[in-house]
Amino acid sequence: LYIVLGVTMALYFGSSILPSSNLNFVQFNFGMNANWNVLASILSYVIVLFPVVGSISVYPLITLTLSNNLLVSTSQCTGWKQDDKKAIIIWRLIAGIPPILLSLLVRNLSTIIQFSGIFAVPIAYLFPALLQLYSKRGVEEGLQHLPKEFSWHFNRYRFYPLCMMFVGLGCWVLVVTQLIQHLTKL
Repeated sequence: LYIVLGVTMALYFGSSILPSSNLNFVQFNFGMNANWNVLASILSYVIVLFPVVGSISVYPLITLTLSNNLLVSTSQCTGWKQDDKKAIIIWRLIAGIPPILLSLLVRNLSTIIQFSGIFAVPIAYLFPALLQLYSKRGVEEGLQHLPKEFSWHFNRYRFYPLCMMFVGLGCWVLVVTQLIQHLTKL
């Protein structure tokens, strides 16, 4: 879907395409005449504002998840229990405030997206492949038989997660290279 969308937009907008694809739809009329101008404006703003609304609406969930993970993963070091209200508040502040402060410094959306790609690529490509390889090794070492409902073609062979890791590493190198190029232009 992203490839089709990217190719279509590149063909239509050509060299004037903007780094954040949704911004290409500011004042876009979809070929509608003046009678449909209000509908075209509404559709244009829905496309332009969708990433912002999506990011703002998911931010609290991401902050809660990160703060809970930090609380659990550091409980042995800090001695804080998982139901300690003070610890919960501290980790929520640590997870929630730095991105807000960084957004005050970095105002360019494409820079923010490129920075987030450094973390998004491993989460989307590398960690799932590593988890699959690790779980396969655990099954081979510990369990004699994997229940049928947990078995499928793609977890029988190491080839698939290794391919995913290869693609993920390639994407990660691409993201880091683009970020370095973007930062050297600033």
